[in-house]
Amino acid sequence: MAAATRANPSAYQHALSILDNSIDSTVLQRISAAHVRLDQAQIPVPAEFDTIRGLTGYGTYLLHRPPHSDTLRAILCYLVRLVEPIAIDGHPVPGWWCQGSPSKRLDGQFPHGHSNHEVAHGIGGPLALLSLAAIQGIQVAGQPTAIQPGSSLPRGTDVPCVTARPQTEPRRQDRSL
Repeated sequence: MAAATRANPSAYQHALSILDNSIDSTVLQRISAAHVRLDQAQIPVPAEFDTIRGLTGYGTYLLHRPPHSDTLRAILCYLVRLVEPIAIDGHPVPGWWCQGSPSKRLDGQFPHGHSNHEVAHGIGGPLALLSLAAIQGIQVAGQPTAIQPGSSLPRGTDVPCVTARPQTEPRRQDRSL
């Protein structure tokens, strides 16, 4: 609907007003909970921030709604905070670090959680939203630093879509070879 109103600004105005009010209410509740989690240095679930179910998806919608709201700016402030590292069990990890495996299966491949770099469920979506907002002239404190190339993502050309934290204890080497 938001995109349809660009071609015909008077279309769907009543429905969009109801939707916008509902989104504002939902987003403000979710941001409040996210900031409490961040204050306690707890790791998020992807649905908190991702593009499909999370605050990035709401922010993408709001980016297409004139005028750009305080709710959009609140999402951008949260996403800037999300890229800051946190410590889990004394180990620094990205703020978007998630528990378990990306598939939610107990497969043992991600015993210490994972960092997802994709757009749909990982940090790629939040970084894209921060960048698109900046291109449109919408900026919040810390946003330029958060979206600098390489500031929050692993570097290199062969970085996988998902990474795991290294083992915290050294693996026993087989000396029989």
